[in-house]
Amino acid sequence: MPGDGIIRIGNNGVRPVGSRTRFDPATGVEEVLVYEGEEDALRTEASNVMLSGLGKAEVYPHDGPSYRMDVVLPDDPATAADNWERVTEFVQEDFRENPKVISIVGTSATLALWVFQIKQALAGGQALTAVVPAPPASQQLLYDEMARGVTSHELRRIVLRRRRTIPIGWTSPRVPTAVEQIFTTGAMVRIFGIPPGVQAILPATPGFTPSGRDWGWKVRQDDSVLVPSTRKTQEVMQWTFAAWSTSLLYDLVT
Repeated sequence: MPGDGIIRIGNNGVRPVGSRTRFDPATGVEEVLVYEGEEDALRTEASNVMLSGLGKAEVYPHDGPSYRMDVVLPDDPATAADNWERVTEFVQEDFRENPKVISIVGTSATLALWVFQIKQALAGGQALTAVVPAPPASQQLLYDEMARGVTSHELRRIVLRRRRTIPIGWTSPRVPTAVEQIFTTGAMVRIFGIPPGVQAILPATPGFTPSGRDWGWKVRQDDSVLVPSTRKTQEVMQWTFAAWSTSLLYDLVT
């Protein structure tokens, strides 16, 4: 299509009669070109518009035998329409990942020892004092939970989702990275342009962080769907907030 925004049509009685601008929260700003003519001629042109990927077209009655056709085009190739969602999910996680358990036990070595001693006592049908004569109060609490069959805890996860609609050929499409990264909240705001209203509903970074980990956001969904009929690309990104292993498994972006 030429850069003047006009769709060229054949000499078949179809003529442009005007245009208007439409604002759609899902697709952004769109320009609607209006044509008039006979129904069959407009249907032919609508098919050409769709097949050539210039936009989407609608043919409808106007006045007696006269019909009109609306052709919807994206207006500004530099405009993106974003919808943000904060979602709460619950997952089952091993109780050894519980921040409170980690904080009261201290080190990973101590946690491993305590669990080993508790399993020894449970396997013999004994109280913890039979294996550890004077167990710490925290270890006794852990024994009580494991004796009841507790192996996991329910954890709330905060998920941030962005649905973005951009014109095909936009200058800054999302290009995923090959290496998994963890983004601090500050990095998320800076890199992905999170608006102030969304920033206000993001979780604060907890005061306790397990060793070798950092609180941050990890990409869990990064999809891009091209819709040629509307000349738009729909991108969906999701990030999950948790304490991720940044010393071994992931790279931290600050």
